[in-house]
Amino acid sequence: MGNDYRTAVACHLAMAAIADQAADQAQRARLERAAQGLREGTLTLRARVGNAYFVFSARSGREYCVIDVGGTLHCSCPDFQRRHVTCKHAYAVMMLQQKASERAKGEAGGLTL
Repeated sequence: MGNDYRTAVACHLAMAAIADQAADQAQRARLERAAQGLREGTLTLRARVGNAYFVFSARSGREYCVIDVGGTLHCSCPDFQRRHVTCKHAYAVMMLQQKASERAKGEAGGLTL
């Protein structure tokens, strides 16, 4: 009986590790698609209104709204709506925010207040 339990636990842990690894790979793929989209111009920031960013995807021909809610980005795209994970549009917004932050630091001579 003890061996069956240990085997079941080991199997469960292995399956959880595989699921985590697959999720990490999917997130890395989304991150890479965002970087590629920004490089190639297939993802573009159309506008920012307060904490809402409007990202146009040339591949789908649609514009998606990415909203910053307390430091967490939510997107109107089907990927986010189904999976509730960070999508390529949100990653693109994060990359653009980082770039703007770096640019602002450079303009301030590297000084932060």
